[in-house]
Amino acid sequence: MDNSEQPGEKIVQYLDGELTGQELRNFESELAANPALQAELDNMDLARIAIMHYGLKQQVAAVHQTMMTELRNESAVQGRGKVVPLFRTVLKIAAALFIGGLLYGAYQYTTTTPAGFAKDNYQPYTVSAERGEASKSAVEAAYINNDFKGTITAFEKTAAPTVKEQFLAAQAYLGNHQPAKAITAFSAVLANQGAAYKDDAEYYLADAYIQNGQPAKAKPLLVRIHDDTDHLYHSKVTRWTLIKVDILIFKSGD
Repeated sequence: MDNSEQPGEKIVQYLDGELTGQELRNFESELAANPALQAELDNMDLARIAIMHYGLKQQVAAVHQTMMTELRNESAVQGRGKVVPLFRTVLKIAAALFIGGLLYGAYQYTTTTPAGFAKDNYQPYTVSAERGEASKSAVEAAYINNDFKGTITAFEKTAAPTVKEQFLAAQAYLGNHQPAKAITAFSAVLANQGAAYKDDAEYYLADAYIQNGQPAKAKPLLVRIHDDTDHLYHSKVTRWTLIKVDILIFKSGD
């Protein structure tokens, strides 16, 4: 990070999508190496979301502009002219963030549930045409027809299921509200080293753990997905996703 810039200014630029190229990569590297900076970014991001949800977006935009101007000009301000101290602006921001954060935090705590998390994050897996073949197994045929019960029945009659059949059966269990069995099937898929559907299985296994009331087991999977920019589901796991999982962990007492 350029020592001439305030850390808060760089965080604001990052959240606003203003960092690009090498500057963006340098900042993300510093985030990975500096837990305090990452915590500051997470807090500012959460506060921004809270204020937006409580109708303060326009007010914050104005304060944001004032803050940025003062951060950039703080060292250049001289003379005896009347200047609003940066400290006073920071206090105003802190008060707004504190109130908004309390309200939004209380709202999220009461409304974040495994069912709500699943509703926001779960989408049934769709078998693509590219992965199909001329002769489909009974498991795959039933799944393509959105027949979860038929998929499960066919799978449980299969003596030596393939990785694909295990994965589709796991999806059927999850779609049929049987997360414990989905966990077993997704885990079997991941037990196959280098197996296909690895990224898919990791994401949906985390969802199965959430639905089964085991958010603490979902957290490491979601953190891994969030940190791996090459993961197929990286864009689906945001910092806010991880915060919601932390709420579920706290509520579950894990």
